Amino acid sequence: MLPFAIGWLARLYILPRHPELSPYVNRSFIPVFLPFLWTQLLGHVALVAIALVLRARGVRTASWLVHAEIQFWMICTSISLYTVGPLTTPFIILIVALPVIGSLLFEARPLRLGLITMAVGFALGVGLPVAGVVPYGPFVGTAPYVEGRINLAWVLSFGGPSVFATVFMLLIHTSLLQRLRDRQQELEHLSSTDVLTGLANRSVFYARLREEMARARRHKHGLCVLFIDADNFKAINDDFGHPTGDAVLVEVGRKVRDTLRQGDIAARWGGEEFAILLSHTAIAEARLVADRLLVLSRTVRAGEGAMGRKLTVSIGLAQLRPGETAEELISRADAALYGAKHEGRDRVTVAQEPAELRAAP
Repeated sequence: MLPFAIGWLARLYILPRHPELSPYVNRSFIPVFLPFLWTQLLGHVALVAIALVLRARGVRTASWLVHAEIQFWMICTSISLYTVGPLTTPFIILIVALPVIGSLLFEARPLRLGLITMAVGFALGVGLPVAGVVPYGPFVGTAPYVEGRINLAWVLSFGGPSVFATVFMLLIHTSLLQRLRDRQQELEHLSSTDVLTGLANRSVFYARLREEMARARRHKHGLCVLFIDADNFKAINDDFGHPTGDAVLVEVGRKVRDTLRQGDIAARWGGEEFAILLSHTAIAEARLVADRLLVLSRTVRAGEGAMGRKLTVSIGLAQLRPGETAEELISRADAALYGAKHEGRDRVTVAQEPAELRAAP
């Protein structure tokens, strides 16, 4: 509103000196209109100054200032609409656009009060001229067209605000839509990712496992699941603290992620336990991956210097059997993991398979 007030003031000071400009304007109304424009300009300047002072003092939002700005905005808009005739098409567009813009910029309650003010102002701007109390559109002295050609100044003066409001509304709308998309992607990421390690969570692992199982059965290729558990992890938390334990899990997650192919998926199953899905992979190939992870895990240390402790992991491995469910496959991999724990930790244990799968390449 501040740029419009400056533009209107400049225009009204120019018009009396140049009679050839904007011949449709009722120049006798200009002295009556000028005090309003000065009030509008100074009012907006004051509101901006107050906002800057509050921000300098660390006050980011002030509800009373928002109410004051909206009310002042709507009162000035109502008076401006009255002076040029509120039933002209550009200002009907402006009336439609302002509530939309306001809803994108302000909270609902101050905006509703502002819209009530504008509705009352619009009703007075139409009702009082109908009752003969005040003239309709006193700023307009004659029709803005001659012999079917519209005056260019009319287009610039009265089409400009509506075009500005529409473009501004579309820009804000586009910006908010992009924010919404970014927020949606962020929420989708948070809902599918373990916050600590950045790996997938259990629900995503289950969903991908079922998809890959269906694909493996359709194309008759291998599929394996690995379960990894950090050995003696409780002792790490007890001796070094939970921040060190978290750092260990992050490092294990990074080594797991860097080891896998693009189509594989790793998830934090819970606590210090991880799950890995290897698609298009037979048991022999999966064993190579497990052995590589076993070696890499030994490079992770809890703590620093002489007090640091080398990490080891236990790994359970299972290959998908014909007719097996996701839960059964996971149960066998988990059982193989506990077998590795009972056998002494720091090792890979393969779940027992039928003879035909053990013989497969």
